[in-house]
Amino acid sequence: MKRHTPILLMTACITFLTGCMFASCAEESDCSVAGRATIRASVMQTDAEGNTVTSSLEYLTVTALGTDSVLYNAGTNVTDVFLPLNYTADTTVWVLHYNSANLALDTDTIWIRHTNTPVFVSMDCGYDMTQAILNEEGAVQHTTYRLKSLNITSLSANTDGTKNMELLY
Repeated sequence: MKRHTPILLMTACITFLTGCMFASCAEESDCSVAGRATIRASVMQTDAEGNTVTSSLEYLTVTALGTDSVLYNAGTNVTDVFLPLNYTADTTVWVLHYNSANLALDTDTIWIRHTNTPVFVSMDCGYDMTQAILNEEGAVQHTTYRLKSLNITSLSANTDGTKNMELLY
């Protein structure tokens, strides 16, 4: 019996440690499953019959006004762009740059007022932010250098690729 005691003790320890390892992995949550919600903006134009059709921009870079943040960098033949809303303020300002040679010259600016609602996810993941464009007059404004108009199609920022706005050129 004395010879078997160390083997039984070692087997019990290994079984216990293996069980703990699997139990801890089973309860580990993946906080990055959903990703950050964004606004999907589609590039559109009006055809000869007056219908709105999908279009593209030869070049596009999008920055956040007043920061050095590049939200979308040097895209070519852009038909859709996914852009985040600001977590720390109720207004987001995007600057659309259409010229790769001089980013300051050829631009449009879009101002979006929105809600930021923190939502508790779990103890491991903490809080997530639910964001929605305000459904009121003047909540979305833009300059008209190249951008002729802007149409909101869905108010809620999302992770599933739902189109939120149409940029009409």
